[in-house]
Amino acid sequence: MLDLQGTNVQPEHVPIQEIEPQQFGAVERLKRVGAYATLAAAGFTGGAIYGAMSPANVTLGPHEATVQVIAADELQIDLGPLGELSVESHTPIGGVKVVVKEVPDGDGATADQSEAKQYTQFFSEPERQTMQHEATWSIAKHALTYGGIGAGSALLGGWAIGRRGRQATKDVLQSRRLQAVLGVGLSLGILTGSSQIETSKPFAQDPFLASIGLPGVHMDGKLLEIIASKFGPDTIGYLHNLDDYYREIETNVQTAYDAKLAQEATISPAASQKETEDAVWISDNHCNTQTASIAAGLANKISAVFVLDSGDQTMGGTAAERPCAAALPNRLDDGIPMVVSLGNHDSRDVTAKMDKDLGYKVLDSTPIEVNGYRFLGDSDVNRSEFNVPFHQVGPESTKQQAARLADAAAKAGDIDIAMTHEPETGNDIAQRTLAKLVLAGHTHVFRAPTTTISPDGTEATYQMVNGTTGGAAPNKMTFESRLGKDATIVILRFDKQTKSPIAYRTIVMHPDKTVQISNMVPFAPNVPPYVRGTELPR
Repeated sequence: MLDLQGTNVQPEHVPIQEIEPQQFGAVERLKRVGAYATLAAAGFTGGAIYGAMSPANVTLGPHEATVQVIAADELQIDLGPLGELSVESHTPIGGVKVVVKEVPDGDGATADQSEAKQYTQFFSEPERQTMQHEATWSIAKHALTYGGIGAGSALLGGWAIGRRGRQATKDVLQSRRLQAVLGVGLSLGILTGSSQIETSKPFAQDPFLASIGLPGVHMDGKLLEIIASKFGPDTIGYLHNLDDYYREIETNVQTAYDAKLAQEATISPAASQKETEDAVWISDNHCNTQTASIAAGLANKISAVFVLDSGDQTMGGTAAERPCAAALPNRLDDGIPMVVSLGNHDSRDVTAKMDKDLGYKVLDSTPIEVNGYRFLGDSDVNRSEFNVPFHQVGPESTKQQAARLADAAAKAGDIDIAMTHEPETGNDIAQRTLAKLVLAGHTHVFRAPTTTISPDGTEATYQMVNGTTGGAAPNKMTFESRLGKDATIVILRFDKQTKSPIAYRTIVMHPDKTVQISNMVPFAPNVPPYVRGTELPR
């Protein structure tokens, strides 16, 4: 180096600690992974918070709506011109606000009793539980979706700006001016949020509604006026009494079941030592959320290996009937699977999608295995819709479907349970002894098992038909109604090792709230089959 006088000066040598290139690269990669992980976590958190606080679409009861988290600890339902109704929130995320998108009869001035009852159905216990469950799940999905978008955007942005961009961003973030602005903004946000929480009105039930036996409920606006002035306690009181009606039926079911088990233990104590497992089988519930809930409670009580539903969960197979399908899984214990074959009142598209979202295994002609049992079945080829005559869906008839399913069972082999909605659909499987047990519904009449023995005498197939679990009678609604006829739930018992059906038990709930529970009836080739089409004797 040359100084001002032109004299050569040698620079002083300072020893520098050497860093292994491989070590340096590993450290840099680790820092980069940490930076990207932090970036992704920040993006996910921000997106999830935004998703939870912004409206999410959901179907509640008969309506399309939006839901979002609020500060008040209550479930608010905004019905626009009709007013607002609310109940105490029992969701893990706290307060939830529901805004109904379409409100029939815009100003409520000409509302009739059916319309008022439509909204007050939100207050029956199964409906309220379903609504809060669906709202919570929709908000959680919305938050996770936006969290994923936020994480992806943060990672993409971090990758896109590169090292120079990251340094520029770092310089900006280290600016004292920006830090001051962010500090003020954060303080204002905290103060604003705190003031909103502090000023949010506490939940207050309506004295009128409490006086007619509906505590924990509040209404504002036209809806309360309609109910109070036009119908008084009749509309809500009806639903309140309906809850009492079904609560008494369930109590009778539980009491009668315990008494039956105690009686059987006295007569045959050794029976309980067998390696068996039980399942609950329902059918033709037709939107009776109360009986579906009772069936779920029974399945929980016996630790069912699964719950079977042979169709007609709904009345029309519409999206608005989601609570009809949700009543069972909402009460069912985790770990108890549900298998369904859709009926003529269900929809292959709409109901199937709802059921899959709710956790059902929907039979679609492909063999499936559930808890070690192999199932085969399909949806009904016929369709019943509102204001549309009973008709066939698609080119396949019932007989053609029966033949196709039998061929599928023969090809698959080792089918334990074949389940359809229409009994005729399972006839070919039963006649060819291609499954151990063939189940169906549709007729609303319980049919005790018939037995088919294979030509070589080595195989036996038992075929039976369930009644209507919803107590569905002709020309009578089952949704938010009392039982129109006897309602039937069947318990099926299987050998735990061979998966063969051993016995069955019927639980019959009568419209007068009394309950009849049968003994365990064995499936056995040497027992003469019952006459097909006869109703269960009382």
